[in-house]
Amino acid sequence: TTVGVKSQVAGQIVQVHFAEGHEVKRGDLLFTIDPRPSEAALQQALANVARDGAQLNQMEAALAQRRSEVNWALATLERDQAQTENARVQEARYRDLVGRELVAREQYDQYRTNAAALSATVQADRAAVENARAAARAAEAQVENARAAIKAGEAAVEGAKLQVGYTQIRAPMDGRTGNLLVQAGNVVKASE
Repeated sequence: TTVGVKSQVAGQIVQVHFAEGHEVKRGDLLFTIDPRPSEAALQQALANVARDGAQLNQMEAALAQRRSEVNWALATLERDQAQTENARVQEARYRDLVGRELVAREQYDQYRTNAAALSATVQADRAAVENARAAARAAEAQVENARAAIKAGEAAVEGAKLQVGYTQIRAPMDGRTGNLLVQAGNVVKASE
């Protein structure tokens, strides 16, 4: 069986580990291509994953804050709804009393105004809850984007590791080496 050995990455051959006609075993190192560019790409990919991990942590913290804001807005809404209900009861009571002329109209007007103001506050609280929920949904989307970026970065790390591995060309089988077509210092291209 004859096997042609070709590089899978481009680069300069820094070392040839055999001589023409020598016996080699499967897995023996034949050539070393300068690994520095591939190692630099690997380090860059690892740094990108670390950066994306830090951004994910930041996004998760922002999401926790948005969820807290939703809970705060819900609690505020609940409080204001209870106050509004109480103000409506008071307003109804004073409406009856003013109708029987047992209290001054001015006193009734204060309770009616208070009930109307609290009703408007409840409407504003509902809007605040919806805004907080929308912000939480946006933060959730950012967290998912950060997770996707990490997965893409991890795939890039695996690709870079593969490229680093290709800088060492090993014998694919036991046998005798043939003609040596390249020497240390030559630049090879992928699939040469």
